[in-house]
Amino acid sequence: MFKGVLLSVLCAIGLLNPMLLTGSLFAPNPDAPIKVGVYQNEPLVFVREDGTAAGIYVDILNYIATKAHWRIEYVPGTWSQCLERLSNDEIDLLVAIEYSEERAQVYDFSDEVVLTNWGQIYAPSGANIQSVLDLNGKSIAVLRGDIYAQGLKEIVSRFGMTSRFVEMDEYAAVFEAISNREVDAGQVPHLYGTQHEMSYDVDKTTIICCPMELRFAAPKGQQDRELLLIIDKELALLKADQGSAYYRAVNRWLGFAGVERVELPDWVGWILALAGAIGLMLLGTSVVLKSQVQARTAELSRKNAELQIEIVERAHAQAEIVRLQHLLQNITDSMPSALITLDPAGHILTWNPAAEALTGQTEAQVQGQMLWQASPELARYRELFERVLCEGQILHQHKEQLGTDLNAVYRDVSIFPLQANDINGAVLRIDDVTRRVQLEEMMLQSAKMASVGGLAAGVAHEINNPLGAMMQSAQMLQLAFDTQRPRVRERLQSAGVDPDALEHYLSLRGVMDYLEGIRSSGERAAKIVSDLLSFSRKSSSKAAPHGLNQLVEQTLDLAATDYDLKKKYDFRDMIVVRDLTPGLPQVFCDGQQIQQVILNLVRNAAQAMSERREHEHDYKPRLIMLTALAPDEQYVRLEVVDNGPGIPEAIRSRLFEPFFTTKGVGRGTGLGLWLCWSIVAERHKGRIWVEAAADGGSRFIVELPIAPLAED
Repeated sequence: MFKGVLLSVLCAIGLLNPMLLTGSLFAPNPDAPIKVGVYQNEPLVFVREDGTAAGIYVDILNYIATKAHWRIEYVPGTWSQCLERLSNDEIDLLVAIEYSEERAQVYDFSDEVVLTNWGQIYAPSGANIQSVLDLNGKSIAVLRGDIYAQGLKEIVSRFGMTSRFVEMDEYAAVFEAISNREVDAGQVPHLYGTQHEMSYDVDKTTIICCPMELRFAAPKGQQDRELLLIIDKELALLKADQGSAYYRAVNRWLGFAGVERVELPDWVGWILALAGAIGLMLLGTSVVLKSQVQARTAELSRKNAELQIEIVERAHAQAEIVRLQHLLQNITDSMPSALITLDPAGHILTWNPAAEALTGQTEAQVQGQMLWQASPELARYRELFERVLCEGQILHQHKEQLGTDLNAVYRDVSIFPLQANDINGAVLRIDDVTRRVQLEEMMLQSAKMASVGGLAAGVAHEINNPLGAMMQSAQMLQLAFDTQRPRVRERLQSAGVDPDALEHYLSLRGVMDYLEGIRSSGERAAKIVSDLLSFSRKSSSKAAPHGLNQLVEQTLDLAATDYDLKKKYDFRDMIVVRDLTPGLPQVFCDGQQIQQVILNLVRNAAQAMSERREHEHDYKPRLIMLTALAPDEQYVRLEVVDNGPGIPEAIRSRLFEPFFTTKGVGRGTGLGLWLCWSIVAERHKGRIWVEAAADGGSRFIVELPIAPLAED
């Protein structure tokens, strides 16, 4: 009787799941052996040292096989091997397998549930692991292919944790890894753990997961499905009889021993009946209390799980807040603008790296101080700051100039009110716009140069007309005074003028030489005007093959007329050495732009040599123009070499920067060499650099790509 009551209690708490079904037994093929997969999962199923199978499932299946006249062949293996054999139809049945909808898509399952089981987390003895959150960052041993392991992995993933799972082939290996402290925790089924936990140095934690129904499974297919139908019908009958082989197997392997029936005196029966009644009442009370305790425990576990989820969600929210704070901090730290946050009294609240670079002070040095005291150079913005606090509007101060004209620095200053989240004050933003202002000035200068170019072209056109008349008049006078021409002599004689006497007079006074000088000077002036027109004419920016020697000659002819009284140099007073290699390949370039580069380099050399001449009276300025094929034979090289004062090595790397100049105020804009670099490197894909000359001067080297050969 006590055994029946106890079994009823086990059924009530879900360890056993009795169902009543009826039916007859039939075997699909009594002669064929039924292969059953078994693995190490004591007490449900296991293989003894002698190779025989045992366990709750084996006892139940042996009973059904005897009754149905089946011949059973147990096939031992690991859990993963059993699953693989079931999938490949190498076995007919698999025992002690947990049911899931996913597995039901792959295997056929019995309808009857044998037992209920769940995953239990164990930890090494003394380890402080009592909640799911304690598994974060820990190593966890699990059975390979185990459904409880899959459920635990989903829980860990849902909590956003980074646990490392170590897969084993047997549950015993999981316990051994925990006991030997090879892992931080491990999971085994509850029934297996209860049976074996005392054999290892492990502690059972309060963490459980994934309640599962244990059933029989067979490969997908009609034949094996008939085996399951027989098992379902017989198992239903067994679970309906508390004295059946089902309950005997459960009692045997879960620790409940059977009791033999003996004949006792009647008075002993009455005493036993009374004791049984009292025991039944106590047991019923115990069951009720246990049920209440379990309900309360389940409620506490549910609330504990909800609390853990809330803690994780709050931790995630806090982490997201910290991430956004770091993102905003990185944005302000990466901005080139100096950002300074002030409270209404002018105390510094925040101070980004650009502000540190502007003032030379770190945020730690100025935190909480008055801005006007911590950085006196920013006190000029105090009045603007106070106006923002009073008016509540954004105020700007554009293109504020600091320093002299030679080393001017320009700033854009903006101050805007800060009124959010109970924080009042203002934000001061300072931008260095020196580069932008310089570019604006460069654009204005370019517009002025374009206007000057147009004016020069107009003047050249106007000079051409009287220049042509002057040259024509000089030529006519030369023809009229040429007494060696027969027709001129006839006309002189008819006018009563002795041709020989006139020739003697003109020769004596050098009139013919004067006329020749007028004509040759006019031709030279005409060539200068022609070069000026060609140079000032807007380029179509179309590159074409050009001879570099010819471009050099044309530019030197134009530069020969260059004289600047203010800068005290005259190109005609310099020795110009032309070392132009004949027969060079043509270069692919815009001729007018390359002429501009050559002219800029020649003028810079002339100005540099004029400065040296002011200090050395016996100094002879010398300019060398050299052309040659570059060593790589892919470029044609031009070298402009002067014997001026030279360029210090420290500033050579900055020569081609815009607005960089070594000349005094009013003597240079710092755009000439930058324009040369832009034309050569950017527009023509060439190279330009400067070196020190052998005699102390400078050597500017320009290399332009050779023009491709024209196809026939």
